[in-house]
Amino acid sequence: MSADEAPPVYISKRTGPRFLYRPDLMAKYNRRLHRPRYNSPTPFQRKFHIFTHVFMFGLGYYMVFLHDFGPEEHCLSWLQRWHSQKVNEFWTLNQDETDELKQLKTKKE
Repeated sequence: MSADEAPPVYISKRTGPRFLYRPDLMAKYNRRLHRPRYNSPTPFQRKFHIFTHVFMFGLGYYMVFLHDFGPEEHCLSWLQRWHSQKVNEFWTLNQDETDELKQLKTKKE
């Protein structure tokens, strides 16, 4: 079969005779649906897409690290304890930092 000839028509038992490939129908399809201006997302869609990703990341963070599932031990308990420990370490001054802060206070006075 040469490149100019159309492929044979296949008949499906379920749908009956149907053209699977016709150049004129394919051209019409491509002309209607493959227009870049209509396929690109609008500015609102782009912003909403970013918002949904940020929102779902925040919701996942809350559900894993912050949500209280009750007094019983559960599969995320160890992760919540680890997260709580790291947050407390971040916001608490160690002994060296406390001494340095006291020295700065005495210098000012």
